[in-house]
Amino acid sequence: GYVDAMPMDEALQSCAINAVSVAVCAGLAWRDYQAGEANLARIAKGGALARLSVVPASMPNTRTTLTEYRRTARVLIAAGGKDYIS
Repeated sequence: GYVDAMPMDEALQSCAINAVSVAVCAGLAWRDYQAGEANLARIAKGGALARLSVVPASMPNTRTTLTEYRRTARVLIAAGGKDYIS
């Protein structure tokens, strides 16, 4: 071989370290991707909930969305008839 070439056992060890490093980085990237997808799903679920049409108890003839209550009031969603809720 070449005079300035790395010995074969050192080269194989270096390749093994690089392969393990690539596998670890790929695993971390995949985990980060999955966390981002879960976060996007949570945000989409919140957006769907914000578009929910509700009837306020104080104004039973009016329909509004939960978006109008954002940051101004706590909302309790009660589903069912008067007998079921009481």
